[in-house]
Amino acid sequence: MSNEPTLMNDEIHDIVDFMSEEHFKERLRELVRRQPFIPFAVHFVDGRRLVVERPWVVFSSSQGGYLSDTEGIVDFSCGEVQAMEFLTAETAS
Repeated sequence: MSNEPTLMNDEIHDIVDFMSEEHFKERLRELVRRQPFIPFAVHFVDGRRLVVERPWVVFSSSQGGYLSDTEGIVDFSCGEVQAMEFLTAETAS
C-alpha cells in the first residue's frame, strides 16, 4: 500500500495543456480559503505533482509559491499547472 495521498476524484476532469490565468487564480483561491483547510495537489503539465499540506500559499493572478517541507520553496505559474485537486481527508492526516 502506498503512502502517496490519493485524489478525491479518481480522475482529473477537464484536463487541458495548462490553466488560464483566471481559472488558476479562482481555483487556487478556492483551495486555499477552504474552511476547514483540506490539503490539495497541484498537477504540473510536465507530470510533477506538488502536495500542498498547509494553506500558506502566496499567489497573484498568474503565479504562486509554497514552502514545502520536502521540496523547499516551490514557485509555479498558470502556464505550468494542468490541474489542482483536493486530497482525501483520510490520506491528508
